[in-house]
Amino acid sequence: MKALHITRLLTEEEAQDKVTPEEWATAQKMGLPRRRREWLTWRAVVREQLGREVEISYDSLGAPRVALPHVYISVSHCKEGVAVGFSEHRCAVDIESRTRNFERVAPRYLTAAEAHLSQEEVWPALVWSAKETLYKYAAREGLDFVDDLSVVAVSPTRQRLSGRITTPTHTEEVEMAYIVFRDSVVVYTI
Repeated sequence: MKALHITRLLTEEEAQDKVTPEEWATAQKMGLPRRRREWLTWRAVVREQLGREVEISYDSLGAPRVALPHVYISVSHCKEGVAVGFSEHRCAVDIESRTRNFERVAPRYLTAAEAHLSQEEVWPALVWSAKETLYKYAAREGLDFVDDLSVVAVSPTRQRLSGRITTPTHTEEVEMAYIVFRDSVVVYTI
C-alpha cells in the first residue's frame, strides 16, 4: 500500500461521524478550534483508509503509528489542509502554507548551496517542507536542519527533490516528490 491523501480541513461536524467516539471526546478537550479540526481531519483520513477499528498510537518521538503489520503512516497539517502518507515501509510527508514567512527562519534551515538550487518564489517553502520530511523520515531526535538535513538537487519538471540525512555514523540519500498548490506545498516520500 502506497498512498498520499491530501484534503482540506474538515469541519467538526463533517469529521464527527468519521472518527471514533473516543477520538471525538479527546478532540473536544482541545482548546484551539483549528487544532481540533486538524487532528480530527487526519484521524478521519486514517479511519477512511484503514478502518475504524485500527489502533492509532504514537512512537517515542511523537509520530503517529498504526497497529497493523507493514503499514506505516506519516501525518502533517497546516491551516490549508492535511496530508497523510501510507506505505508498507517508512514514509514521511509535510504540508506547509505558502503564505508563511520563511525568510524570517531561513538562517535556521536554508544553506547558501540550497538557496542557489532554484530561484522559484515557492523555493523557500519547498526546502522547509523537504527538511521537515527528512526529519520525520530519519525518525531521530536532535537533527539540525542546516548541518544534518540537506536538499542536494531539484527537478522541477519531474517535481522531485533529492535529500540527504547525515549523522556522525551514517549518510542516507532520500528521494522525495513535491506538489505545489495555490495555497500550500506538499513534500513526501512514500
